[in-house]
Amino acid sequence: MPIKTPTLKPAKKMVVHTVSTPLPYAHYQRCTQCDMLFRLPVLKRNQSAWCPRCNAKVRDGRDWSLTRLGSMALAMP
Repeated sequence: MPIKTPTLKPAKKMVVHTVSTPLPYAHYQRCTQCDMLFRLPVLKRNQSAWCPRCNAKVRDGRDWSLTRLGSMALAMP
């Protein structure tokens, strides 16, 4: 006994409208632990940023220069 499968009809075309003014994503940060989106203030060189909801570290204030990273890469066997 053959199985009858339903016939699929083509769906309507979806129209995507663009957003007129984009959000300033440079000032927003998403927490990797709880997915909260919050506005991140400008941080100084040695400051760290923490999520206001779950208190996870979002940004670390330590700045690694290319010279330091290059010297570490050369020092590794």
